[in-house]
Amino acid sequence: MQDRSVATSNLDEPIELASYDPSWPTAGASAIAELTALLADLKPTIEHIGSTAIVGMTAKPVIDLMLDIERPGDIDEVVKRLNRLGWQDLGEAGVPGRRYLRRRNGLPANLHIIRKASDLWIDNLCLRDFLRSHPEETGEYGAPKLKLVRQGHRSLLAYSTAKAVYMRGLIDKARH
Repeated sequence: MQDRSVATSNLDEPIELASYDPSWPTAGASAIAELTALLADLKPTIEHIGSTAIVGMTAKPVIDLMLDIERPGDIDEVVKRLNRLGWQDLGEAGVPGRRYLRRRNGLPANLHIIRKASDLWIDNLCLRDFLRSHPEETGEYGAPKLKLVRQGHRSLLAYSTAKAVYMRGLIDKARH
């Protein structure tokens, strides 16, 4: 088994926020179709998550996807196939229980390989579905995101760290 730890310098990247783009759901569906075809024999379950999956949400213009496969032992095979298509494997990237890949050529996307039974999978779906069914919350979530960027949190790690406490509270709200 390879070492999947990743240096912070490899993970960090500049970020920008964009107003909601109505093409994001179609882009998410297209990315899901591409991955489903590529991994069909591994029986993937794939979900479009994150802010680009929420109508009206300010977001980093990067499609976030979450993937699980029937046999966890096939994850290295998934990564091998995706590497050939330009996906970069960043290991757990600071989140235990997740294998994180990103693609910045073509349609920018992040792929989180997570087990469906995990809290992380459930949290991601709860948050997405909560925000979809409570559109008033999108503005309440979008405002702090914009404020963080205005305050200078313009790299992925700084931005993610700065919004972590807010996110935990929002996920708790979504779960209850």
